[in-house]
Parts: sequence; C-alpha cells; structure tokens
Amino acid sequence: MPTSQTFTEHEADQWFLRNREGMVNKKPQQDVIYRYIAEQAKAFNLQQVLEVGCSNGFRLHWLQQLGLQVAGFDISAQAIADGQQRYHLPQLFAPENISEMWRSGELTRRLPPESFDCIIFGHCLYVVSPTALADLVATTMRLLKPGGIVVIFDFESVPQRQPYHHAPHLCVYKMPFANLFTGLPQMKCIYQQVMDHSGEASVGNPKEDCALSVIRYCDLDFAYPLLEGQIRV
Repeated sequence: MPTSQTFTEHEADQWFLRNREGMVNKKPQQDVIYRYIAEQAKAFNLQQVLEVGCSNGFRLHWLQQLGLQVAGFDISAQAIADGQQRYHLPQLFAPENISEMWRSGELTRRLPPESFDCIIFGHCLYVVSPTALADLVATTMRLLKPGGIVVIFDFESVPQRQPYHHAPHLCVYKMPFANLFTGLPQMKCIYQQVMDHSGEASVGNPKEDCALSVIRYCDLDFAYPLLEGQIRV
C-alpha cells in the first residue's frame, strides 16, 4: 500500500478502492506474510506486531485472531476508516504529515520505542521515495525490540525506476529491499523466498520478481564477535 511522500493520500485512496474487494475476499492461507508469521510466531515469541502500509488492516485482523496485539498505519484515510469499522481495529491510524512522516518524528511520538516484536512491510517499499529510506530504516530500528523481526514482501530486483502504471507522472523504485537493513551487522537476513509478484514460482523476470525476506535484530555480541586473541572488555 502506498506509504511515501511520492504518493499522495488521493492515490493511496485510489489504490485501496481498486483493491478493496480482493483484500476483503482474500483467505489467510493465500497470504505469504500471514503464513510465515503464523508458523513462526511461537518460535520468535511474537506478541506485538506493527504493519506499515496496512491498508484496511485485513492482515492485522488475521494476526489478531492468533492472539497477537496489532497496530498499523496507512496514508489512505479511506482504508483506515474501513478497517476501523470492518475489523474493529482502533489501533489503525493515518499519519498527519504524509510528506514528512519518516523525518518528522511523528511515528516515534505515536509509538513507543522498542515496542514491537515484528514490523511488516507488505509490498509498500517500492513506492517510498529513495530520499526517505534512511529515515525509514532508522525509525524501524527505534520501534523494533532487540531480537525482533522485520518481514518484507516486495520487489527483488536490481535498482530501477519505473512510471507507476496507474499514475504515470509518479515513479516506483525497485531494489533488493532486504539490503536496506542487512547493511547493519546486527540485522541478519534469516529467511528469503523469491517468487513472482503474484506469489507463484519465479520465472526470473527482473521486473516482476518479489521476495519474502525476514530480517532479525540480533544481539550485538553476534553482530560484532570478538576476533580470536582479543580480550573482552
């Protein structure tokens, strides 16, 4: 779901209206993010989940039924209103300052630091302006508990820019999105599955390949191990 200064609330609303029926009718087992979290929730001791670009919260609704505490935000006010009414999820919100939400500190004022075991980016990073990505990573790190996981489903390709087909005056930006986090030694990619944009098996199309990537916020002792012969201080 659009979550960037590149995409206006209007375009986010249009995305929601185009895709609302499909989301409402989708079954949990059709969703690769839900399946992974449902299977691994106990292993990671997940309790609090945040979804970035959550649309109307359909996925959070499923996760709440597993006993998880959920929160989410989206820049589509229509999607948030629909989710609050349809799924009774008062924890959904639309940021007040869409164009500066990653830089303004609004998200960390709304959400306490280290308050989530799992942060989901469900096919929304490709519409985030590249100029906002560093702030996005920093905010994610502040909100994620040590030992928690970041779950990403998005395009997996060489960096490229393309016109957004529903609004050609806007661009989308594709890249290997797990790399945003794994450049930090304490953020380890512990699982990745490459597939087509539809969720079917990949045919190697660099414009349509996506990946489900799971990155864990590891202990600093694992991230920066002592070299042989060094004295622990």
